[in-house]
Amino acid sequence: MMKIGELFDRIRSEAALRESRGLGKGKTKLTPVVTLNGLVHCTRDLSPLDCDQCFAAAVGSFMTACHNKKGCRVLYNSCYVRYEFYPFYFRLESLDGLVKPNTSVGTVSSIRLSP
Repeated sequence: MMKIGELFDRIRSEAALRESRGLGKGKTKLTPVVTLNGLVHCTRDLSPLDCDQCFAAAVGSFMTACHNKKGCRVLYNSCYVRYEFYPFYFRLESLDGLVKPNTSVGTVSSIRLSP
């Protein structure tokens, strides 16, 4: 459980930054072949402090809501927390030629489709 806590501490801190727009994601190796993937997101109407408090409550409920589960999602009105042992999110910047990289998280400025 310590690795999950360390991962979510790191991505909660990332999500609390104004430039991240409430989104934090990351992964950590549990063993050489097992990777834990995590994501947190809160609504933009929350202050960074309120966002962090919502994440703390959601992550705190992992022990009761997700005990011994391979993956888990906790959804509150203003925040969402998830972990899985498989990759479930991707970076838009990795789609070279399809999406123009944008400095704002979660916003696609244009998409070019080729026949």
